[in-house]
Amino acid sequence: MMKIVAFLLIPFAASAAADGDAFFRERVEPILRQRCYECHSHAGKIKGGLVLDSRSGWQSGGESGPALVSGSLEKSLIIKAVHYGTPDLEMPPKAKLPESEIAILEQWVATGAHDPREAVVAVTKKAGIDVEAGRKHWAYQPVREPALPAVRDSSWPLNDVDVFILAKLEGAGVKPNAEADAHTWLRRVTFDLTGLPPTEAEIAAFVTDRSPQSHERVVDRLLESRAYGERWARHWLDLVGYAEQIGTEGKIFAEHAWRYRDYLVDAFQTDKPFDRFIREQIAGDLLPAASPQERRTNLIATGFIVLGDVDINAIDKLKMEYDFVDSQVSKVGTAFLGMTLGCVRCHDHKFDAIGQQDYYALAGMFRSTKTTFKTRHGIWSNVNRVALPELEEDRAVAAKHEQKLADWRKEKEMLEADLTALGDKADDAAKKRREE
Repeated sequence: MMKIVAFLLIPFAASAAADGDAFFRERVEPILRQRCYECHSHAGKIKGGLVLDSRSGWQSGGESGPALVSGSLEKSLIIKAVHYGTPDLEMPPKAKLPESEIAILEQWVATGAHDPREAVVAVTKKAGIDVEAGRKHWAYQPVREPALPAVRDSSWPLNDVDVFILAKLEGAGVKPNAEADAHTWLRRVTFDLTGLPPTEAEIAAFVTDRSPQSHERVVDRLLESRAYGERWARHWLDLVGYAEQIGTEGKIFAEHAWRYRDYLVDAFQTDKPFDRFIREQIAGDLLPAASPQERRTNLIATGFIVLGDVDINAIDKLKMEYDFVDSQVSKVGTAFLGMTLGCVRCHDHKFDAIGQQDYYALAGMFRSTKTTFKTRHGIWSNVNRVALPELEEDRAVAAKHEQKLADWRKEKEMLEADLTALGDKADDAAKKRREE
């Protein structure tokens, strides 16, 4: 099609070249101004890095390359775009140009694309956030070991942290408090680690324990307690937006959310290595497992990805899915990186020290993960579910449950038989009274 048009336009080449200025000003530029400048000019927007209000603009082109090649319709992207021959390259995007205007642009390109606009305007990219400068913020710097400050009373500090505390106190002219008594210390450490007060028995045992290891034993006991895991797992539940329902409007009970909650409690109580803790929650379903129990734990850990008060009721399913992905990316940033990853979804932002390219690279990983499924009817979706490996203890519990059910059924049958017998007895008594 284009080759035929180009062949037909050759006779016009001489006249167009002879009066190139007038042809461009009167025929070509009005089309560019009306159809293109809104999105591709310095006065409007600069989409795709392409400007068409200057000769240097179309010569250097945008993100897809030069907008046109003088004398070649086949190699000129602008001609391909106005013909709507490629689905992802259709300009103007709102509606195709009239054939008469397309013919003018083809004639202009075929005859050399003469452009009398002499002013060379440098194509400048839109200024964005300097991500590298943002990464120089102190919060993103590696942890360094600072030099210990000098203190006057070197006998008070028991460790390096105490040295920094004492330096601040001495600088303010303040003396440290006296050492806490046994009861006060026990109360403080128990509240700190478990959120609960010590019991009377624990108090009595500690205040009478005079051994040098008494404090260590208390701390070890508390760190191994279920209460410690419960207290500190709550902080992590806040980070991941844990909720036992799904949907911001029609609340749906998340019947298996408790499994992830208990996974966190166990992880803190058993002091699970943090690198393993991260891998299990992001990709536990992909990790090798040495036993059904380990496989089960890995799968439950991925509840991190799907749990939360997310919207699963939306007419626009595609938007809902991307909002779900955004919540997953945000949780990864908050929980594992200590930074927000929200603003960068729409634009580079000084508070998110990564660029949009990095954001969508991460979002693409979660987009390829099946975490939701659509219901057959309506606009509802739900989180994806995966069967857990059955354990021997599960079979034992199931067998015990079945035995209880069997016992209850037997008891029910006996009660029903007794009721039937009582009913028959009552009927016989009534019949006998009537006969008398």
